[in-house]
Amino acid sequence: MERPEDPVEEASAYLPFAVDPAAAAEGLRRWLGTLGFFRPSDLQAAATIGELKPLWWVGWVFDAEVLVSWAADSEVGSRRASWAPHAGQQSLHLRNVLVPASRGLSAAECRAIARGYRVDSGGPPPEARAGVLIERFDVQRSAARRAIAEGLERAALGHASTWVPGSRQRKLSVAVLPRRLSSERLAFPAYVLAYRYRDKLYRAVVNGQDMAVVTGKAPLSIAKIVLVIVGVLAAAALIVVLAR
Repeated sequence: MERPEDPVEEASAYLPFAVDPAAAAEGLRRWLGTLGFFRPSDLQAAATIGELKPLWWVGWVFDAEVLVSWAADSEVGSRRASWAPHAGQQSLHLRNVLVPASRGLSAAECRAIARGYRVDSGGPPPEARAGVLIERFDVQRSAARRAIAEGLERAALGHASTWVPGSRQRKLSVAVLPRRLSSERLAFPAYVLAYRYRDKLYRAVVNGQDMAVVTGKAPLSIAKIVLVIVGVLAAAALIVVLAR
């Protein structure tokens, strides 16, 4: 007896690259100079950019109209207790919500570079080229439905946190009822880069349509962290002495 197969999703459009490899490397170097005080002072200048791999990673982008039922505790109305329960319902229109389906990038990396994409720029599949990875939707439709449902819930949670009265909240939960849902399967261009700082390799990802959108790992300056800790302890000790 034959069993019906659960079909695998395919990308319906591919966003084109608008950043070349040299610009991607420059975007990474600029990003290294924006990471703040606790990074090594010479990170931007001393980092050596090595391997660079272009790829198209895949994900769903959807618009949805949903009814969100939410519940949470806050300090409002708590009287003598610390917390009081609250609940409600709210209609919500979600637009261009991304649900990653990539195998080469983590979900966190995909979301970190998502803001730089022009989702209306999709076109036909690119020609295969040496050294360029073109991902497929290695996800069956049943798993795709679960992933989209989880994406709806995650997006609704972000909005629901603003509906809870008061300044403190806990135990926020949502139930999402879709009223209208449209989704598109897209392939997104990106560069995965490796760079070396003081004999250690780090990974970064650059948006393939906007070189200013970068995410990745970077070293911390232990000396600066120790300096701040010593300064805080010295300030605390001085306050204690002056308070006597």
